[in-house]
Amino acid sequence: MDLQVATWVIIRRLAVTAITDHYSDLKHLFWGWEGNPLDEIGLEPEVSQLIQANSHTFNEDEMERILQWIESTQY
Repeated sequence: MDLQVATWVIIRRLAVTAITDHYSDLKHLFWGWEGNPLDEIGLEPEVSQLIQANSHTFNEDEMERILQWIESTQY
């Protein structure tokens, strides 16, 4: 992983952490994510933390989307 890619991963990890910490205000950024965030290199711990911390607020459509992401994750 070169420096530019590593920097991009760090920025995205910080962004997901900020969304987790301020979910009620920033959840639109998470749900507007293009693609599957669980497939993003280096983001799985932060995305898992976001889901775990905020799953009690997810509506039915959001829960379905999470399940689709989990089922389609490319390991």
